Parts: sequence; structure tokens; C-alpha cells
Amino acid sequence: MTALPTPIPLTGREKILFIPVNGIGDHLMLLPAAWQLKRAAPGVRIGMLANRANGAAAAMRLARGVDVIHEYSLHSNGTAGYARFFLTEYLRCVALLRRERYDYVVTLIPNLFRRTIVNFFPPECQLVEPDRKKNEYAAALHLINRFAGLPPGGGYGELINVPESAQKRAVLGAPPDGYVLLCLEGKSPARRYADAAGLAVLIAKVTGRKIVLAGPQAATIAVPSEVCDLRGRTDWAGLAALVEGAAAVVAVDGGALHLAVAMAKPVVGLFGPIHSSFRTPPYYRAPWRALDAGPRGADGYERREDYANPTASVGQLSPDAIVGALQEILA
Repeated sequence: MTALPTPIPLTGREKILFIPVNGIGDHLMLLPAAWQLKRAAPGVRIGMLANRANGAAAAMRLARGVDVIHEYSLHSNGTAGYARFFLTEYLRCVALLRRERYDYVVTLIPNLFRRTIVNFFPPECQLVEPDRKKNEYAAALHLINRFAGLPPGGGYGELINVPESAQKRAVLGAPPDGYVLLCLEGKSPARRYADAAGLAVLIAKVTGRKIVLAGPQAATIAVPSEVCDLRGRTDWAGLAALVEGAAAVVAVDGGALHLAVAMAKPVVGLFGPIHSSFRTPPYYRAPWRALDAGPRGADGYERREDYANPTASVGQLSPDAIVGALQEILA
């Protein structure tokens, strides 16, 4: 029988570094674990290594449980992107983290970059989950349970700070609070819901609510006048303000979805290449519905994301199923 690891006493003087997987959603899925540490011992100092190039660093500036953000710039997950990163920024990153003198490091699914950072720490100070077949929220919360005395929970609703939220919505021209927010753009074709306008009109007709469309890309196709189209007009603070004013959020798997989870909003999540079981937040008390475009992969993990020919795409989800899930969480 394998002995359980000895619990680590939490004094409140520790410095703990979180290294997320590269995506914005991956960064946001670590926030419940960071917040649990801060709640148990407010003096703990939390650092987050965050990618500036994809917007993750900007999103992390809204996080209440993060004391310092160490930014780096990685423009691609491919070989060329990593080669450029190691030649231009890696040594600067390492030097900065050494100066900070962190006591522990927390990370999931270590690749070459994350592993090289982790290896600067003694083995007993490495809190690492290498298994790709685990829910990211739950895996991070499980890792920090090595510290003694942490209460269960995720802190949803307390993770994001949105100053002057109402003013931001007014400047953007958002309708009065209580609208449905749609965020339907993802980083790959398999994570994009193409007929955003059609879905928005259907939701407005069925629910009688105002609809707001948001996302990083400016609209290329006009939408009906009854839909407030703010795509391409919001930074992360603006998007958080829109999430705060929404009655519910419908979003594809990505940063906007996990921002809405962090803010404890009623959410309908649309999942394509990666099954919702790897993204469902534990201890979540707000209404949550996940729609999957396909079954969980036969290997127990995700359906691999093939950009040219994805095996499962959010575009395969029917508008009626999305509207039905939304009606459930608004009931």
C-alpha cells in the first residue's frame, strides 16, 4: 500500500508559483486553487507565469488571488514558436524566477518548458500533475491539498476583480443588465460556432431577452439590429464587465467560458474537441450545463484536435439543444 504524502504545514509566509498550460482557459482553471491557498493563509504570496502573446497575462491581471504576474511571450505551440522562445526569453524568465525565490511550484501536464522550470525546485517542492486524463480544475485543487488545513471549495464568484463594471458596460453600449452573453469564437475551427447571428436571433425569440455578442474578432457579417454586437471591441476587463451584467453566458470552451465560471455565472458550455468532463468545475454552485459535440474519447482522454478535419466540432451542436440548455439554467 502506497503511503500518502506528508501534509505540508501552511504558515502564511510561503511563496508559490503557478505555471499554467498555455491557453487562457488553462490559466483561469488554476485560479480556484490559488484562491484556496490565499483564503486559508492570506499571507501566502502567489505568482503566476502567464503568456503575454495570447492575452493570458492580461486576463490574469483581473485575478484576485494572484499577487504577481511573470509575463513571457510564446506566439505558438509549434516547434518554431518554442525555438524562438528558448532563444529570446527563456533565460530571462529563469533569472527572474530565481530572484523571486519561490518555495513551491504548481503545474499540470509539464511539457519541455514547464518541466525545465519545475526542475529548478527540489523534488519535495514540486506539486506536479503529469496525467493528461484528468480534469484541470480538480487536478489543481488536488495538488494544493498537499498543504494541510485547506477547506474544500473553489471560490467561484470571488476570483475576479472588475472595477467600474457598470461604467464599462455603459461605455460599450451594452443593454441593461439581464441579457444573455454569447461568446462563440474559439482558437480553432472546431471550437467556433459559425452561425452566431442565427443562434442569437433564436435565443432572443425564445427567451425574450436582449442578446450581446462578444469575442476577440470584429464581426465580418452583419447581425440583426436587436443583437448588440460587441465583437472586437472588448479587452479582458471589458469582457469581465459584460459577464458580470449577464443573466447567463453561452460560450465555447475557451477563455470566456472559464472567465464566466470564475465569476460564478449561469453557464452553458459548448465543447468540441475536448470533452466537458475535463473542464467541468468542481464545487460549482451556479447553474451549469455542458453540451458535447461527441462522446468522450475511447482512450479516456480528449478527441485530438485536428485543425483540418476535427472529429468533433461545436458547430455540430444543434441550436435547439443550446437554447434548451439555456432555458434550463434561466428557469
